[in-house]
Amino acid sequence: MSKPKFLYFDLGKVLVDFDTEVMCRQIAELAGVDVPAVRKILFEGELQRRSELGQISGEQFHEIFCRQTARQVDAALLEHAASAIFEINVSIIPVVAQLSQAGHRLGILSNTSQAHWQHCRDRFRILTEGFEVYTLSYRVGAMKPDTAIYRVAAELAGVRPEEIFLHRRHRRPHCRGPGRRVRRRTIHLDAPTGRSAAPPWCGVQLLSFSGETQKSITKETFRGCFKTRRLCFSITMKSRYAEA
Repeated sequence: MSKPKFLYFDLGKVLVDFDTEVMCRQIAELAGVDVPAVRKILFEGELQRRSELGQISGEQFHEIFCRQTARQVDAALLEHAASAIFEINVSIIPVVAQLSQAGHRLGILSNTSQAHWQHCRDRFRILTEGFEVYTLSYRVGAMKPDTAIYRVAAELAGVRPEEIFLHRRHRRPHCRGPGRRVRRRTIHLDAPTGRSAAPPWCGVQLLSFSGETQKSITKETFRGCFKTRRLCFSITMKSRYAEA
């Protein structure tokens, strides 16, 4: 595989971890309603999706939520309850640092809302210092896997779609959906059992291993782990690429 000209990282479950159930519980407690009611408004009613598509502002989000719950809650407190759900994935920090030092151009490509992005940007310095391009759904008006967001990502990066490498958490086969018409290369954190096909140019090697195998990993291997249902993956940085 040829070396790509631009590397995009997903935000959620790659650079940061989050839990939407925490969001629902925090909002429910603030508004004095039950969690299923909040979940229905945010997800079944697509309030969160509309926010991530940039179709509504933070003020409109607040207005719609108050109207649908028949509650009056403070706008700033609602935004905080909806956004204080993120934690940095500390294991990815050395990966981003070494890829940047190796001369790779990096960006973030993510489905996110303005409130969530603002919260993460203000809290996690790596998001503003480690990347040069930000393709965010609420700015673009399109969400993955829509073809449109990948085309904008390529335009913002100044490269062709096939010259982009996307590092994201796998949830469904990336060849499905509208996005398949835009050629891009994807590396998934939960690759199949065994050594993944991570290309050598990036200096990142994905390994899958069991708990017993994990104990035998040497200190030279970066031990940041991404836990999935059955596997845990270690990201190993190859020094010869970091020094390139």
